[in-house]
Amino acid sequence: MIKKYVIAAQCMLSSFALLAQNDNDALRYSRGGVGGSPRYIAMGGAMGALGGDVSCAATNPGGLGIYRKGEMVYSGGLRFTFNTARFQGKNTGTPDGNFVFSNFGLAFVIGNEKDATKRNIFCVSNTQLLNFNSITQISNSATRNTLAADMTKLANEAKTLSALNSSYEYLGYASYIMDYDSVGGRFFSLVDPKRSVSLTRNLATSGRMNEVNFSLAQSVDDKFYFGGSLGVTRVKYESTTTHSEADGNDSMRIGLVTPTSYTSTYVDGLPALEYYYTDLLGFNSLLYKEYFKTTGYGLNLKVGGVYRVSSDFRLGAYFHTPTILYLTDTYYYTMNGYFDKNTSTPKEAKFPAEEEQGKSIYRVITPVSYTHLRAHETKANL
Repeated sequence: MIKKYVIAAQCMLSSFALLAQNDNDALRYSRGGVGGSPRYIAMGGAMGALGGDVSCAATNPGGLGIYRKGEMVYSGGLRFTFNTARFQGKNTGTPDGNFVFSNFGLAFVIGNEKDATKRNIFCVSNTQLLNFNSITQISNSATRNTLAADMTKLANEAKTLSALNSSYEYLGYASYIMDYDSVGGRFFSLVDPKRSVSLTRNLATSGRMNEVNFSLAQSVDDKFYFGGSLGVTRVKYESTTTHSEADGNDSMRIGLVTPTSYTSTYVDGLPALEYYYTDLLGFNSLLYKEYFKTTGYGLNLKVGGVYRVSSDFRLGAYFHTPTILYLTDTYYYTMNGYFDKNTSTPKEAKFPAEEEQGKSIYRVITPVSYTHLRAHETKANL
C-alpha cells in the first residue's frame, strides 16, 4: 500500500474512510460549508445580522423577519476542481467539473393590517450544506513501494493465514497475488519486489448533505426580529478507492518445462509453486478496490434574532442544537488478480462475502453551535 502521499487541491481536499464509524465520520458531517443563495455565497455566509434572505433559515432564522414581501429563490452553479497528487517525485493532476445545487426557498409574509411593522414570515427552504464530489489520481512506477509488497510484509508479520486482515492482505492471498511457502515458512508475492510495476490509485468521493428547514419568524416594530427553524438533514456520501498495479514490461514470466517444473524471470526466483499456478503463470496486473457509502437523516432546531440598533447598524445572534444523525454504512473490499495465461479472467476475492455483512447502523451527534454577529451598512456612491 502507498503509505505516504501528498495531495494539494486548489478547491477541495478529498478524504476517504477505510472503516465505518471512525472519527472522520463525525468530522465530515459536523463542518458545514457555505451554501445558499448567490447573495449569501458572495458574502461568505455573513448574513446572520443582515437577514432578508431565505438562506437565513439554515443559519439565523431571525433574519427572515426582515422580509416585507414574499420571495422564491433557486440557485445552483458549476463547480470546478483540480486536484494534484505527488508520489515519488511525480505530480498527477485531475480536473473535474459538475453542476451543484445550492439553495431553493419559498418565503411567505403574513402582514398585520393595523400595523405594518408587525408581521409573520413562514419559509420552507432546501440548502446544500456540503458537497463531497472530488476526484484525485496518483500514478507512477514503483518497485518496493507497492500494495503487493505491503500485503506480503503484513502477512509475514501476522505469520499465519488465520491472522491475516480479511479486508486487506487476505484478499491478496485469496486472489493468488500472494502465496505461502510451506518449506520456507513465509508468505511471498507473485509481484516481483525487484521489478518495476506501473501503479495507479484513484480516489473518488461523491454525495452531499442537504438540509430542509421549516421556519417561522416574526417582526416586532421593525426593530426586533425573532425566528426558529426545524431542520431535517439528508446525508449521502460515497467513497471509491481503486488501486491498480501492472507489469507493463512483461518482466515477470513463468514458463512450464514439465507439469511439475518451471522457469521464471523473477530476479530472486520463486519457491516451489503449487499446482494451480500452472493455470495462471506469471503476474500480469492487480486491481484492489475499497468502497464505502453512508446514507441517513438527522434533525436539529435553530433559534435566532436580529436587533436593528439604527438604520445602518444591526446585531444578531443564533443558537443551533446538535444535529442527531441516524446513519447506515455499507462497505466492501475486492481484489482481482490477473495472470499471463488468461489476462481477461481474474482471480477474484471479496470481503465481506455477503452484502448484509458489510452494513452498520449508528448515530452521530454533532456539536452545539452559537454565534453573535454585527453588521454595518454603508452606502457607496458610484
